[in-house]
Amino acid sequence: MLLTIINVKCNIAITMKAYTEYLWFNTKGKTEFLNITSQVNQCLQKSGIKEGFCLVNAMHITASVFTYD
Repeated sequence: MLLTIINVKCNIAITMKAYTEYLWFNTKGKTEFLNITSQVNQCLQKSGIKEGFCLVNAMHITASVFTYD
């Protein structure tokens, strides 16, 4: 998906690329930690996006995402 932002006052247009992919994980127990770094990297490579932000969001109320940078 390409998004175009137009700023009329400055007479500029910026086109940004957006990519969405949903990943599903099944856990063996009630509480479990999964390292999904490789799956996120694969999504980034498929998107073709070279710079910007990557949002990884848990879509379920009882799930969470921890990031270490």
